[in-house]
Amino acid sequence: MKQLKEYIQETDYCTYCPMMCRFACPVVSNDGIEAHAPGRLLALINLLRTGELKPNEDAARIFYQCTECLHCNVYCKHDISPSHVLRKAKEAIVSSGFVPETVKKARENLKASENFFGIDLHASLKAVVPEEFFRTSSKLLYFIGCVMAKFYPSTVFRGLQIFNDLGKEVSLYPDPVICCGYPYLALGDMTTFKMIASRNMRILDGYDEIVCPCPSCVHTIKEEYRQAGYPVKTKVIPLVSYLLPFVKEGILSSKPPQYKRLAFHDPCFLGRYLNIYEEPREILRAITQEEVLEPQWKGRDAVCCGAGGVFSLTSPDTAKAIALERIEEFRSAGADAIVTACPTCQRWLGKTDSLKVMDIIDLLHSTLLSPKGKGRVRVG
Repeated sequence: MKQLKEYIQETDYCTYCPMMCRFACPVVSNDGIEAHAPGRLLALINLLRTGELKPNEDAARIFYQCTECLHCNVYCKHDISPSHVLRKAKEAIVSSGFVPETVKKARENLKASENFFGIDLHASLKAVVPEEFFRTSSKLLYFIGCVMAKFYPSTVFRGLQIFNDLGKEVSLYPDPVICCGYPYLALGDMTTFKMIASRNMRILDGYDEIVCPCPSCVHTIKEEYRQAGYPVKTKVIPLVSYLLPFVKEGILSSKPPQYKRLAFHDPCFLGRYLNIYEEPREILRAITQEEVLEPQWKGRDAVCCGAGGVFSLTSPDTAKAIALERIEEFRSAGADAIVTACPTCQRWLGKTDSLKVMDIIDLLHSTLLSPKGKGRVRVG
């Protein structure tokens, strides 16, 4: 398999390793299937690489048993990233003709609507967001991503209102909402991913600055586009990093939040991919004037919400079990609400339990006092 030739060392090491990563993997920790442990998956990939295993439907299924959370990387003494090797294995499987139904459906959706979900996200946004925010003159782009556009259009509007409070002219895409392409990357569909990256690179380089509330979009545009040969020159900034200086300077003044015992869930992409841990906590401390409640597993050791790497699509039952276990950590910490900075984390944790889960945008918006007494059109 030509896609796997560069991973000889990784697959050999993992084949004969004692596999401490197994205990950090949320998938095998919940489903108990040892074949889903990172080291076991790479041992299987080793057989694929050497030709002892031929591409088949079973391999196509098992290589999707990963949330791409990178928690296994924290415990690997060889500095191996199993999820990146798994991506290549998925790419090899897909290019060999064993295309999972999830990939087929995702391709159809992109053709139908230029996004992963296959619906007109632009229309749903326009039902909530005023037309002025779809202007083309602003060189500051608010790249919201597909998940926030589909599930949280009101949160999109709240984010735009915060930019207004800062006196920043910002725009959304004037055209149909564009997917960053990460879901296709996670599915192993590199042909589609490169097509999206090529198109987006040309559009994104027309802006002076890009701010994004979705950390997987930030990572994909900054790193994965570059590795695929489509580097974006424009600076891409996570929303929490962009807002923190304004919060610290007191430009965004706030009132006490509705919830008193707030805990923060570290999104895998914000933390282990982008190495951002302290910024959202600083914002929370500024809002609440209290220390942030922490679950047992936090920061670099935080457990995935269960939906990473399109795992919630390929293995929804296990993904839900991962989310419920994560929720129990927050209950044990005494939280009455969970704050995160990722729309996928918000959705997946929020849909599995009654404990309140909110994006940091919603929390900040709900506590803000409009500058200089100016009124603000509110959304629910």
